[in-house]
Amino acid sequence: MLDPKFVLENLEEIKKTIKERGMKVDVANVPALAKARSEIRSRVEELRAERNQLSRKPSAAVIKRATDIKTELKNLEPQLKNLEEQLEKILRQIPNLIHPKTPRGFKEEDNKILRADRPAILTPWRGSPVPNSTTSRTRRYFSNLP
Repeated sequence: MLDPKFVLENLEEIKKTIKERGMKVDVANVPALAKARSEIRSRVEELRAERNQLSRKPSAAVIKRATDIKTELKNLEPQLKNLEEQLEKILRQIPNLIHPKTPRGFKEEDNKILRADRPAILTPWRGSPVPNSTTSRTRRYFSNLP
């Protein structure tokens, strides 16, 4: 999976890669989802920090504010989780970038032959059925049987 920051910085290149690979991934929502996630995450962190500060000096007003923070966090945390899941779902569908030297295309004609190696020379391996004196004698013996 590509880094969300990298995807945001190189969105046009990502779109180009998706098109060249013939995939259908909707990356248009990524900036909006990332921005909303960032805003909600910062708000959640601010509320948590405030809650931690309030826990040091308890009073009636502080307890009421802590209760308000708790209910607000209860509303924001599921939204944050939902946004993160949506963003991750899209990011997991985005393919890796194509190397600049990689040939593009979907047909056999689009492929380039960069080098044509000669076929490998097959060498007999140990235990191969290469005739030797023993197998020749065995064949002659069994061929003469009635």
